[in-house]
Amino acid sequence: MLTVLPPPSDRLIVYLDILGWSEIVRDEKRAGDVASAMLEVQAEKDTHEIARRLTRTDDAVQTSEFSDCVVFSCDPESDWARESLLRRVCRLSLLWLHRGFLCRGAVVIGRVVHSDKVIYGSGLVDAYRLEREVAVYPRIVVREADILRLGLESKVFRMDDGVPFLNPMLHWLPPANEPATVEQIESGLRTEHRRWKVRLDELKAKPDPTPAWAKVIAKHEWLLRYFERSAEAIGLKLTVSGRG
Repeated sequence: MLTVLPPPSDRLIVYLDILGWSEIVRDEKRAGDVASAMLEVQAEKDTHEIARRLTRTDDAVQTSEFSDCVVFSCDPESDWARESLLRRVCRLSLLWLHRGFLCRGAVVIGRVVHSDKVIYGSGLVDAYRLEREVAVYPRIVVREADILRLGLESKVFRMDDGVPFLNPMLHWLPPANEPATVEQIESGLRTEHRRWKVRLDELKAKPDPTPAWAKVIAKHEWLLRYFERSAEAIGLKLTVSGRG
């Protein structure tokens, strides 16, 4: 039996993509990591569903996943839904980061139909293109035109290229039910900076004269600079990662 879907409406849309997925899934040694990454998505959905039932609220945030991509959406005019969505997105990106996966994403307001089984619309295309063409590095960029409407003026972060993006390490660091302390932020930044510096050194120890390898190195170097700039924003200093 066919279900009649409503017409597209304005939604806050976040499109997330795990970088290097095609290479990762071919590596049988990382099979467990791959499974864990996808289970994190389901765990987020389950946690949200339990909270929804306990509070007897409508399911304000819709989620869809396919392969290495996850899409979240909600009513952009609902303060509660917006914060819930952004909290979940940033928490998921940090969980992936901790498991050794870099992700890239985009935040837009656009026209879309999003139900449990279907998602389509021009807004999804806008988010996909923004992630592919503008994000470049492992970050979740926010479309400039939507920052004010989303109330994110004080929460977006910018680096050398001026592109605005969410900063989960400063604003949405778990546990998400309460503001992160400076000590939690410092610990998270130092831990991830150290972990990814080791990863970068390992990559550089096995040079590969291909454009793909150079792009991977650039993404890792950018990530270290991001940790350092985030630390500077709250008066901390991490080990300098090099040029940047």
